[in-house]
Amino acid sequence: MKLGIAGTGKVVEQFLPVIAELPEIQVTAINSTPKMRVGQKVSQKNTLPKL
Repeated sequence: MKLGIAGTGKVVEQFLPVIAELPEIQVTAINSTPKMRVGQKVSQKNTLPKL
């Protein structure tokens, strides 16, 4: 299953490591405000592909 995530708050930061352990789920998109650029940081921290 492909998964897109809207937001990059604390819940998402805790949720991503759990999702990474499930091979049937692939995070394909993460959205955050451009001003914060948090999406990039969360993506890199959780070794997600470049989104």
